[in-house]
Amino acid sequence: MRSTLRSLFFSSLLGAALAACPSPSGGGDGGTGGTTGGSSDGGGGGVQIANLTSDPSQAQSLALAVGPSDQLGIAYFQSLDAGVGGNQSYEIRYLEWSKGQLTGPETISTVQRTLGLSVAFDPAGHPAVAYLGGHPYGGPSDGGNVSNYWLQSEAMVAYRQSGGSWTEETAMDSLNDPVTPGNPYQATGNVVLGLWPALGFSGTTAFTVFRDVHFAQFPTDWKDSDMKSANGGPTSWNDEVALVGGTNSNEFQGIGDHNALAMAAGQPAVICDEASTGDGQNGGGQNVDFVMRADGGVWSAPQRLLSVHDTQTGPALAWDPQAGFAVAAIDADPSINALTVVTSPDGQSWSAPDPVYQSGTGGWWPSIAFDPTTHAPAVAFYLCSLESGVPKGSCPASEQSLDVMAKRGVSWQLEPIDPAGGYLPKIGFLSDGTMAIAYRSLADGHLLLATKSP
Repeated sequence: MRSTLRSLFFSSLLGAALAACPSPSGGGDGGTGGTTGGSSDGGGGGVQIANLTSDPSQAQSLALAVGPSDQLGIAYFQSLDAGVGGNQSYEIRYLEWSKGQLTGPETISTVQRTLGLSVAFDPAGHPAVAYLGGHPYGGPSDGGNVSNYWLQSEAMVAYRQSGGSWTEETAMDSLNDPVTPGNPYQATGNVVLGLWPALGFSGTTAFTVFRDVHFAQFPTDWKDSDMKSANGGPTSWNDEVALVGGTNSNEFQGIGDHNALAMAAGQPAVICDEASTGDGQNGGGQNVDFVMRADGGVWSAPQRLLSVHDTQTGPALAWDPQAGFAVAAIDADPSINALTVVTSPDGQSWSAPDPVYQSGTGGWWPSIAFDPTTHAPAVAFYLCSLESGVPKGSCPASEQSLDVMAKRGVSWQLEPIDPAGGYLPKIGFLSDGTMAIAYRSLADGHLLLATKSP
């Protein structure tokens, strides 16, 4: 059945399939993207694919959110130059797609460290973007020494103003990092925090979580990292500790990597993986951990939802008021290669792991969302090859694709989206059940948007 679907899909897409599978740090040197805002038939099944940008870029992370008026907000990194000594500059940009009309791009900030982005809308439809920004690590508080790598070190949230300008706010200042109770390795004062942010709103109150990696240079900095949280905004923030690291205090090591957040009944719930030896930029995180906040600011004890050898770019989280939580994660260990989903009605009791896709070399870079009309989850992912054990960089053009596994009743159904594949897909649903997936071209990193009507 899959071969038939894939043959039909391949024959109808306009354009050639692309050959390379990029690493998280680069996107290749292919041709430029299509006309901004243009669209073409995505290959049947009601799929439409639009080119949102025509500028080539390194294929760094992106973020997608659906607003209260069915607008799609997309934040992404746009590479600007070749860089010197690894300090390539990137603009954080924002696009908005509403009823087929594209607004932007708008420039939010310029950074050198691209460790995560998150976008969210408040109930009035105003977007905000969270990222690692602010001042460099070091400076006067460190005897005048400034890091030549950590050119950003703070948790930032930018708010969109009328007219398309953006105002940057510091959610947590790295010079005033709060003490983490229960972590035997304390590093306060001048630290590096704000990595892998995740953002959501409850009314006008913003909630953001991020990784605190202390001095960000010793093994204990990574292994004993914490997950911090800030809420409030735009100019006044409350600091909290969402998840405590520390090898002597609990089993969770290298926590706060690749955070994903869902607002559940007005409170944030968060999943992350663990990177105990580094910043997680090039993947390779382990395990999937869950924590959620209750009224009054109390964070739950962490739960290990999945034991995973290699999460690649991290797990994905969604919440639905009727169905509850759904978490998707890939274990890209070649001996396992399984895309797994776990669900929970309340964030306390969880289903057994359901391997929804375990074929060839695929399930990469998963993103999950609920269809609001059916309250069923769907997972977007990349297929590298129909054969097992194919490494990154060797994905055959004739076999790779961007697909969705959608829950239909008690079973999961494969829905092909783009046979050219796509890097780092992010899935969301409009209120009428229209599926939207933002992703990057495998050839040159420009942005694409696939939509599929219900």
